[in-house]
Amino acid sequence: MKRLLETKLNRKLTTEELQKIIDSWVKVGGEKILVRLKTIGNCKERLKEIADGTDIYLSPLKYINQLIADEKKEGRSEPRIRILKRIRLLSVIRRLNAS
Repeated sequence: MKRLLETKLNRKLTTEELQKIIDSWVKVGGEKILVRLKTIGNCKERLKEIADGTDIYLSPLKYINQLIADEKKEGRSEPRIRILKRIRLLSVIRRLNAS
């Protein structure tokens, strides 16, 4: 490894310089590993929420609200938005009657 680095840098490396380079690689690699572990943890948590059925995005009301927001953002016709709002109202009424 030392020869490869010296060839790449076109100079001789001292033991201390080599140690600093290796330490920096370990530090960067460790940070990448921590980021990936955090991402994996978040993904596992999200999958567990979906599997348990506690996912907020699976709620009909949240889904309808997202559809309305998307329609407004895309500048779709007002009748479509009104229909979605009626569906949302029916969803709220149904949820209240079920309680």
